Amino acid sequence: MLNSSLPPLSKAPPAGNLSTPVEVWVGGVSASVVYSGRSPCCSGLDQIDFVVPANAPQGCWVPVSVRTSQTTLSNFASLAIGPNAGACSDSASSLAALFQSGGSLASLSLNRMLIHEDVGVNAPVDVSNDFVNYSALKLAGGPFAFLPFYSPPPPGTSTIYPGVGDYFQTGSIPQSPPKALDGGTQVSISGPGGQKSVTIAQNSAPLGSYVPLYQLPNQLYLGPGSYTVTTNGGADIAGITTQVTMPSPLSWTNRDRITSVNRSQPLTINWSGAATGQSFAILAVGSDLPTNSSAVSFCSVPSGATSFTIPS
Repeated sequence: MLNSSLPPLSKAPPAGNLSTPVEVWVGGVSASVVYSGRSPCCSGLDQIDFVVPANAPQGCWVPVSVRTSQTTLSNFASLAIGPNAGACSDSASSLAALFQSGGSLASLSLNRMLIHEDVGVNAPVDVSNDFVNYSALKLAGGPFAFLPFYSPPPPGTSTIYPGVGDYFQTGSIPQSPPKALDGGTQVSISGPGGQKSVTIAQNSAPLGSYVPLYQLPNQLYLGPGSYTVTTNGGADIAGITTQVTMPSPLSWTNRDRITSVNRSQPLTINWSGAATGQSFAILAVGSDLPTNSSAVSFCSVPSGATSFTIPS
């Protein structure tokens, strides 16, 4: 039996706040909620009105999130915030203007990844890998331009990207991927470790590794210093030659004290030895196999910081 006290779905409901508690955060700052109830314009639509806090961070992709009943967290959206209602700017990302105007983007990076393996092994062990990443994209641009990891939240804030599957194996983040461009597959690198030529496959190629679990001829390639990187070019992107500086590795000082993560509590990350002016991003990834779901927390760290706290 239908509840006769509810308005029919063919008519817009009356305005009024619902009893469900609603909280809103803008860039991690609590916002004042002035209305949370049925939308008086449309049947089947709920509406939340809030005031952007005066101390909310500014940027082109400021994260916005909602929590109901102090338990259920929404997906994260983004909001552009600029002074005097002007166009947004993003000091943390040199790519912000390109994303808005659209165009071709080639991204090249040298990476060292250190993995602390403490699951499925007799004793914890550190595994190191060196690799090069190279990709080329065609960006559509426009006022709603967005691409995960290239559209960072303002320094000092975090956002969340939920996804389906085990992120470490088959998971992906919901997005509308831009058009891939052909920038070539051959990359030559010269630097302190000598000369090395590799072939890019799926935007990446290995340069070296160190796996102490096995009696392998392990050899890392990347170290602190300046490297010259040259690509052969492709049908869409011409070959490039650029300099990449690898900084000295930093030390994650409280890593071994984080043996488990309680998501209902803030998580503080501490480090030392970072180069002056070096920028940071922190990725925290969780995969839940029973529900076949994953979530990635992407945090932008202010320049010069030696610690960062990921909110609960």
